[in-house]
Amino acid sequence: MLETIGIPIISASLFFLAGIIFGNLLSYRNPQKNSPSTSNEQGRFALAKVVLKKRRIQLRQTQDLLTNSCHAQEKLAESLKKNCQQLNAIREQTQSDRNELTQLKLDDLEQKEELKQQIRRNHLLTEQLAEIIEAKESLSQMAHQAMKLPTQKSDSNTNDRLKKHTGEVPIIISDRVKLRIPKKANDEPPANH
Repeated sequence: MLETIGIPIISASLFFLAGIIFGNLLSYRNPQKNSPSTSNEQGRFALAKVVLKKRRIQLRQTQDLLTNSCHAQEKLAESLKKNCQQLNAIREQTQSDRNELTQLKLDDLEQKEELKQQIRRNHLLTEQLAEIIEAKESLSQMAHQAMKLPTQKSDSNTNDRLKKHTGEVPIIISDRVKLRIPKKANDEPPANH
């Protein structure tokens, strides 16, 4: 015969069946004692089922909230990334605008300085032109007076020399203006009308 743990298998199976029968008899022997505890346990079990269902619903809601918040976080991260890119582009544009503004200010200062130099030059040229006009008027008056004076022979020799030297030597009107009047020896002063 076969033995399991030192007991024959037939004897072990008989003891096992006798234990099951004896257990059933004991459990059904007093049904009034068992019924309140069973109904109490069934109530607890039903309550546990309800609580479990509520917990499952809460778990699903929490998972949905978590999923929604993850999606919202991803959208916010994308929005933040776009805003950062836009901010960087705006910063670069602002920097280029500042550089351009600085360059424009420098150009404006250069143009103002050039304008001041042109104004000074124009004033100087105006003053020189006024002096030249005065010198021309005085020379024309001197020439007009020289024509009115009687000419002598000795004077004609000096006039010839004067005519020769006038073409070579500049006439100094002022410190700033030197006027050269080229004359030829055979030139005659203009006739008055």
